[in-house]
Amino acid sequence: MLQKQKPKNHRRNLALLGVSVGLAIIVFVFLKLPKNSQNSQVVIDDKAATSSSVAGATDESDKIAFFTGEQFQNLYDSLAMPNTEMLEIPPVITGNAVADARIRDIAERRGYSLRSVPVFPIQKSNEPGLDEDDLLQPNALISWKDLLQKAKKSGVPIKLNSGYRSIEMQRKLFLGRLSASPATIVSGHADAAVLKVLSQAAPPGYSRHHTGYTIDLICNDGTGRQFKQTNCFTWMKSDNYKNAKQSGWVPSYPEGASKQGPEPEPWEYVWVGQDAVRE
Repeated sequence: MLQKQKPKNHRRNLALLGVSVGLAIIVFVFLKLPKNSQNSQVVIDDKAATSSSVAGATDESDKIAFFTGEQFQNLYDSLAMPNTEMLEIPPVITGNAVADARIRDIAERRGYSLRSVPVFPIQKSNEPGLDEDDLLQPNALISWKDLLQKAKKSGVPIKLNSGYRSIEMQRKLFLGRLSASPATIVSGHADAAVLKVLSQAAPPGYSRHHTGYTIDLICNDGTGRQFKQTNCFTWMKSDNYKNAKQSGWVPSYPEGASKQGPEPEPWEYVWVGQDAVRE
């Protein structure tokens, strides 16, 4: 009986030996692998993204597209801005529903349209001299700092003069310039006065500043000149707004664009991102 069972035990021992050797090989190979092998795809992707960003920063001037005024406008109007939602109900202006409807009708015929507002809180820019309007969307804030750094290197003293504006802030700004009473507006006798204010300021709900992706600039050169007459504007507009576009900004009111509300404001720029302006 013992002699008949021996071959069986021998085969079992060989099988166990084979399993042990196999496990030892697997453990050896595993120990020889790089410690970050399980995350190698993430590391590679991160490096690829970093390399792409560096490459883009190196030769981005060669990849920036040329835009006509109409193309600038279409680019801005076609983009869905992150962290925003469109206003569906126009905000109150004067508190008189009929007067408000008349103001909106005049504004929309002039080119104004309802805008989007942030869904979640946005970030402070910590820009000196600003109050409630020192906020920007995270992407816009990064691009603003990039633009400011480039301007400083070029000796151009641009400064942020206004960023995000709430509905309430825009209402105060608009009504502060409107001297006509609601009754006069309803009668139609104040249309000229309304148009004059609309040439300078949007009614609440119609300002691009509501999005958190729009900035007003001033030139901090001590001259007191209007922005269009400064070297800051020359620097921004040069070569089809190349310096602005490299940081992801485009002009709100470029030459050749259709009516969009106020008189052209050379100091206002909107964020579209660097990818949107590449060829």
